[in-house]
Amino acid sequence: MRVIGIILMSLFICFIPTETEAQYRKKPKSSKSKSKKSKTSKDKYFDETGGTLKSRLWYGGNVDLFFNPGVFQIGLLTNTGYKISDRFSIGPHIGYTFQNAKSTNQRQTINQLKLGAFSRFKINNLFFVHGEMVYERNSISLTTFNIDLRQKQSFSNIIPRAGIGYNISTGLFGFEILMLFEFAGFAETDPLQAMSLNNNRKSLLFRPGINYNF
Repeated sequence: MRVIGIILMSLFICFIPTETEAQYRKKPKSSKSKSKKSKTSKDKYFDETGGTLKSRLWYGGNVDLFFNPGVFQIGLLTNTGYKISDRFSIGPHIGYTFQNAKSTNQRQTINQLKLGAFSRFKINNLFFVHGEMVYERNSISLTTFNIDLRQKQSFSNIIPRAGIGYNISTGLFGFEILMLFEFAGFAETDPLQAMSLNNNRKSLLFRPGINYNF
């Protein structure tokens, strides 16, 4: 009986550190799991699979080109859109346009800064509808050759545009082309501004560009 008691006591003593060590090894694993879970919750905001801010933003850039007898125009526009839904998005855009127009007796140059807001609605994977309202700040330099007159003036106007676009995407990147109709805007009234809007203003605008995550 004494021998059996000693054996049982020895087994009990050996069992205690083994069990304690097993519990000790489990604790870091549990802590690591909690840490991982906590990290996941922090990154959830930027997880594209959850429809978060990162996945809802898209970016684009367009070139505004216009050629007409006596008129040359080139401009750059940048867009940042927010997807309210899979089809509908809104956002701001900014841009700069340079225009040079020449006639028999006059030459006109315009430096134009643009700030506006736009909205887009996807009809399907290829076509979309685009609308925008743009504030333009224009700086005009007008030279009249026959009387050697040089004039400079600045004015502002607000121009609404609407049209349809075509988009081809390869993964996250896409190529687009917009055909926009330009409506009559709200502008200051002066002779230089009137000439700019009425003579050189185009009612139909083609705007190629690229986009990301659209």
